[in-house]
This record gives sequence, structure tokens and C-alpha cells, in this order.
Amino acid sequence: MAVDGASGPRGYGGGIVLPTPEGFKIYHAIVFNFKLTNNEAEYEALAGGLRLAQALKISRVSIKSDSSLIVGQLTGNMEAREGRMAQYKDLVLALLKGFKEFKIAQIPRAENADADLLSKLTQYAPEHVSKLARVEILDRASIEKLEVTAITAGSQYDRSNLVGADDHWMYDLMEYLTDGSLPEQDDRARKVKLRAPRFQILDGKLYKRAFRGPLLRCLTNREAERVIAEVHEGVCAAHQMSRTLSQRIILLGYYWPTIVQDCERYVQKCRTCQVFYKYPGRPATYYHPVSNVIPFARFGVDIIGAFLVAQGGKKFVIVAIDYFTKWIEAEALANITTQQCKKFIWKNIITRFGAPMNLITDNGPHIVWAFRVTPRRAHGETPFSLTYGCEARLPIEAEFPTFRESNYQPQQNEEDHLAELNLVEERRMAAEVKMSTYQQVVKKYHDNKVGPRYFQVGDEVLRRREASRPSDGGKLAKNWEGPYRVRAIIRPGTYRLETLEGVPVERTWNSHHLRKFYK
Repeated sequence: MAVDGASGPRGYGGGIVLPTPEGFKIYHAIVFNFKLTNNEAEYEALAGGLRLAQALKISRVSIKSDSSLIVGQLTGNMEAREGRMAQYKDLVLALLKGFKEFKIAQIPRAENADADLLSKLTQYAPEHVSKLARVEILDRASIEKLEVTAITAGSQYDRSNLVGADDHWMYDLMEYLTDGSLPEQDDRARKVKLRAPRFQILDGKLYKRAFRGPLLRCLTNREAERVIAEVHEGVCAAHQMSRTLSQRIILLGYYWPTIVQDCERYVQKCRTCQVFYKYPGRPATYYHPVSNVIPFARFGVDIIGAFLVAQGGKKFVIVAIDYFTKWIEAEALANITTQQCKKFIWKNIITRFGAPMNLITDNGPHIVWAFRVTPRRAHGETPFSLTYGCEARLPIEAEFPTFRESNYQPQQNEEDHLAELNLVEERRMAAEVKMSTYQQVVKKYHDNKVGPRYFQVGDEVLRRREASRPSDGGKLAKNWEGPYRVRAIIRPGTYRLETLEGVPVERTWNSHHLRKFYK
């Protein structure tokens, strides 16, 4: 790091050139808005360079200066006799203690041309120069000490309100501002001294000087709770979030040290805010891939709708999909009844593929065929080929015959198809490996976005109103209902609930539909 200082008729300044390990150079100029000698300017430039290096987290620094006096005093070869020079020397030595290793060397002026040029810049430097070098303005010398306003005894104050265990901060400040007494604990005494200049006592009450606006009245814990409640849900209140709530309280003219934290806790426990809280955008549970290597052993069944009423009054669709082959069965229904669901499972699953080991459920034909003959990303095969060992013929092949259609031989096709059925197991095994890899990729992507919400037995939770009563309410309807109590954990992320009176709630509920209730 090269430094240089200048003092003359055109002004006072310092220049710093800080090379980086990559070979780049940081140019920094300092303009001093006070009078000082040339040697003092050299020290100011060096102090500014050391502060810059510390800000950049530099632990080892090599300093180069063309001032023999500065280098001599810092290395101990010369003595700093004058008072200000001795103060500057002590300041720089104190800054150097912040580095693991440092070196100081004198160089000829010709080798310090860049720093010398920077020291002669002013705050009115041309734009093309200011883009290369950052210009800093210093209004007072680094060795000057800030004046501290003397603290005088204020008026008497009322101690009767300071009854809370956490109100000691007000008591300490009032005692110190009244008669100068400090707490016995060193850390509390130090905090009082640092904070006292921004406080004052008027008519027996403690006030804080705001950065903008009038004085802020300091409140005890009991008074703060009353103010938060009134501003959040009293007259002219809007149930605002914690950040806005704390800003409103400051604008009203009140203060206490934990205003933001207290507002967050109050808003978190507000029942009205909880039932209208927006739905979380992140998944509530981690992804658990379901793998099954036996075709048609596990089916997922779901009901979708209601859609626009079609011919025959049909507006619902019941869908079943095999977890391994992705083979899909679907049927349109006018109404959803237990008998119709049983009939669908018997007709479309059991009679065709046998009784599955698992049926998993949470509560048009051409579209289904489009799914059956499309390769699935999970395993790269079509559901039809994994089911029957060959690809399906599409209707378009009758209008525009393909090569296989034109050369179709029924007898040969039947023999080839029987042979292919013996190889379908191998295709299924290869598809299972691909699907396992795909599931791991999906799990990693999904889990990066999860905001986990898991609960324990006895926890009180709110339930999504959309999940339990989707047709109730309009735009102003509550987003959540409850609270309910977690009765049992079926597995992580899946729970049975009960009312606070102990009445069980039907079916199981996923974390996606639940959030913790605070009281």
C-alpha cells in the first residue's frame, strides 16, 4: 500500500494506492477540510489507508511512503517530539495492532507518483477522475476527540411506574440523569453512559431524542403492552404487521428498546391476524419418493372436479394411476358415491390387473390415451409399452399408414408380441433404475424450497378453510379456521386432529393444510 499526503495553498489531501493480489489497484483520495502541516497530512493519509485495509478484511499489509520522517518515527529510528505528531504516531501504531503482520518502508518520490497525484485531488475533481478514484471528505483530524455534552441533574421523576423486572433500563437512566449514580454491574454502567446523552427528563418522565421529529416518551413494559394493543386492534386500527406497527408507534411519539420484538410477538399471537394470515408459498414437508418395482401393485386414486356439466350430467372424473408403469385409468361421473367408486375400482383395476397391494387416495378417454402413449420423464417409457410390451397404434395411422402399418402381418406380429412379453420385465427393471434417479433429482429440487412445519401431539394448530370448506365465504372469508389440537401423528407431516373439547376431526390432515396457533 502506497500513501502520500499534501499540504499547500490549494488545499490539504491524502492519496492511497492499494494493490490487490489479482493485480488490480484501488485508488482512494482524502480531502481534509481543516488545516494541518505536511507531516500531519502524511500521517492522516496513512491512517486512512489502514482504516481502508481493515474494512477490506486485510490481515497483512506492506506500507510504502516517501516521507522519511513518518517511516523513521514508526520504525523507532526517530523520535516524535511535538504533541500532535506524538498523537498521530500513537494513533497509527494502534491501527497497526489490528494486523497480523505489517511492513513499513521508505521509497523515492518518483516511485510514489500515483499516491502523490491522488493527494492533490479535491472534492471537485473531474468526473473521469472521480470514476477511477473514490474521493473521501474528512471534516476533522483523526486525533481529535468528540466533545461529550455534560450531564446535569434533571427534575425529579416518579419511580412508582417502574415495577417490571425489565424496566431497569429506565430506572438506570433516570438515576444517572438525576444524580449521576450508576449501577454496580460494569456492563450496565457502561451501557448507561453510552445511552444517556440521547435521553432527558421532563416533568418527571423520561424522553428519548429522536433522529427526526419530537421527543419520544419512554414507556414501561405495562404501558408498552397497552399502546401495542390499542394501535394494533383498537380504534382506527388495521391489524398491521409488526414492522408497520412499530413504525406507527414511533410516529405517535413512544419508545422502548424492544419495540420491534414486542410488536412481532403481539402480532404472532393475535387471533384475528392468524385466521386471516396468507397461505405459505413454500412446501410444508420434505419430499419422500414412493418407489414400487412391481407393476400394478400400488395405485393412486383421486377425484377431480367439479367441471362444467357435460353430456349425461357428468362433471366429475375419478382417476387411478399405477405408481410404476404410470398406466392411467379414468372415468367421468355425474355424482361421486361409494358404490360408483367401488364399481370403478372393480371394473378398471381388479378385473384387468388383479387386486393391488395398496390403493392410495386423499379423499375424458382421449386425454387418458394421450397420457398412456406419451413417454414419461421418470423412466423414459410409455405406460402402454411397460404394460403390454409394445407401443399402441394411434388412430392417425389408419388415415396415413406408417411403415409398420403398411407391412403389418398378423401372424408374425402375434409371434413377435409373445416373444416381446418375455422381455418386458427387463424393460421394467431398466425403467425402475431411471425412475429412482429421477426421484432423487426431484427430491433435491423440492427440499431446497421446503419451509418445514411439523407438529407434536398436543400442539394447537389452525386448518386451511379452503381444505375443509372450500365453498364457504368469499373474498373476505377467513383463510384459516380453528384452533384444533393435534391428537395423533400418523407419520411426519400427517396428523389426526381434535377440537379443543376433545371431539375427533374426520380424516387425516397434512402439514400443508396446517399452521401453528399462538396464544
